[in-house]
Amino acid sequence: MLGSNLNPKGCKTYMKQNAENLMICLGLSEHIQEDGTAYPFGPISIFKLAKFKTYFLYPISGSNFTWVFLVNEKANEMMEGNDAKIYLKSDKEIYFGALKLPQSELAKPAKIGKLRGNDNRGFFPEGFGWSIVYFNHPDLLIPQPGEYEIILKYCGKDSVIGKVVFGYRPAPPLTSETIKAIESDPGASKTVMIEIVCNNCGGSFKAYTGIDKNPDIEKNGYIWQYDINEAEKFQCKCGQSNHYTKYIKESLHGLLISNNQTKFSGISYMRRYAHLELESIANKFYKLIESEKEEKPFQLYLEKHPVLLACFHAKKIFTKPNILGKFETDFAIINSRNELLLIELERPIPLFTKSGHPTAKLTHAYGQVRDWLFEYEKHPIAVLEGMKLNPNEVVAVRGVVIAGRESNEERKYFQRHLSQPLYQKIEFLSLEDLPKSLIQLSNDLS
Repeated sequence: MLGSNLNPKGCKTYMKQNAENLMICLGLSEHIQEDGTAYPFGPISIFKLAKFKTYFLYPISGSNFTWVFLVNEKANEMMEGNDAKIYLKSDKEIYFGALKLPQSELAKPAKIGKLRGNDNRGFFPEGFGWSIVYFNHPDLLIPQPGEYEIILKYCGKDSVIGKVVFGYRPAPPLTSETIKAIESDPGASKTVMIEIVCNNCGGSFKAYTGIDKNPDIEKNGYIWQYDINEAEKFQCKCGQSNHYTKYIKESLHGLLISNNQTKFSGISYMRRYAHLELESIANKFYKLIESEKEEKPFQLYLEKHPVLLACFHAKKIFTKPNILGKFETDFAIINSRNELLLIELERPIPLFTKSGHPTAKLTHAYGQVRDWLFEYEKHPIAVLEGMKLNPNEVVAVRGVVIAGRESNEERKYFQRHLSQPLYQKIEFLSLEDLPKSLIQLSNDLS
């Protein structure tokens, strides 16, 4: 792994030094931002630096994090003309590549060589002692969770300059409430496919997930997530790629959830909804508003097409949940901010009187939601347990009334009602707001 052009002076000096006095691995950062001028003359922001990172799926791509090192200026002279190589070590070595340190420069931000095609950033002005070097390595795959030593290899000696730990937290199973939330997301994926490929021999492992099986995808060699043999291990013909597939079997479905932004190598997605399909769903709902006088058709249509509830950014959607055996809401939603929304759905009703005040029917809808919120205030734990929710999942509870249709005659009353809500904890939407917001979200996506 070492080059032959060693600097005798550097090696001699190195043998008298401990490697940790020259270079230290600070950990893994999710994002690094410079402010125009390279550190130390310009500020640098390092976000979410840690030596412990937890993911729900392995192998994990190096695209998810940036390696951050603290390097002493003495290392610059000592490693001049030599290749300092860094690798991870657990049960096997994972090679990073040669780290080329820059020459001392006082004022010029420097890209300091290449690390397997990726830039290291940083430079070493004299007299500053230590500088920060960081790099991203998207080609690196962490095969499995565990503790990894960071090894600096230089002048024929291996020295531990840090440790990082990759943890594993399996993705929670898909419940009916989670599936409804996925179906309510216009940007959600219908199918997620993963392919692990050996760059040397071309051997590959293919798997896919979705809410339903897809025989057409299986014809292309992909294995349904839940059909993977848990004891199976992917090993290519040449032996360079060696990965446990149990993590894919346990957690691949986690990629169906939109807030899991983790990047994985070899992932491809199939959109759940096409733009025209969303337009069709919205237009049929508009027709319901024009033609239907009862509430039930609206309830059934929303249950069948929860994507119309996209404006609530749902993580879970409950249909007709019961509140302590006393009340039944039309829908309940845990949104992306971990708020529990209790929703009252009404058929098209007159919203305002001729004088612009809420009608008795609209006031009655608000009254129902107030009853639910009052019951929650008295027995919060019991209400959440009745919905099979952990109190840690909910930071606040609010109500929502969805009712009526907007008319040109009532426009000014409608706007006044929104700007001066009757109750601070109860949001109001018209029935038209649902398809209107869906079309807007679809346009933004397309």
